[in-house]
Formats: sequence, structure tokens, C-alpha cells
Amino acid sequence: MIGIACVLAIVTVWWYTTGQNDDYTDMDPDHARILKLERAGDVPGLAAEVANTESRVARLAVAALGRVATAPAVEQIVAATSDSRSDVRSATALAYST
Repeated sequence: MIGIACVLAIVTVWWYTTGQNDDYTDMDPDHARILKLERAGDVPGLAAEVANTESRVARLAVAALGRVATAPAVEQIVAATSDSRSDVRSATALAYST
């Protein structure tokens, strides 16, 4: 039973991260906005989200920049290493490693 739950969780994550579900209606609005920016490759938009006052949104944006993985995205990740929030700086380290 636990194995089935794990498989369903993995498929769900894959479904959302590979663009198989583009309606975003059942997602958190912040997460949906970040995914739209990521799929569009909108580095300036993601960089603006890194500056969001809500740390959770900033961390999502930094992770998305890591998945975009272009030179401008990496520059924004490096810039985020000086963020005053420790959880955002931790997210930048993970994003940079990808």
C-alpha cells in the first residue's frame, strides 16, 4: 500500500513538473505563477519573484531559476546568495548545484 502511494506521489510530481497539467487550477497561486514563469524561461520575472517578501515564494523562484539553468538564470542565483534570509540563501546553494 505504501509503495502505491509513493508511485502516485512521484507521478503527480512528474505530471506537474513536465508540463502535463497546464491549467494550474488546483495549485497554489504562487506556485502556479512560478511554474508559468519557469516554463516560459522568464528569468527577469523569476528574479523579481526572488525579491518577494514571502520567503516561500522566493525559494520557489530560486529553485525554478536552477531548473531554467541558462547563464542569466545562474547570474540571478549567484545574486541571490546575498539575500538577507537564510532559507533563501540555502535554496540558492541547492539551485546552483543543479
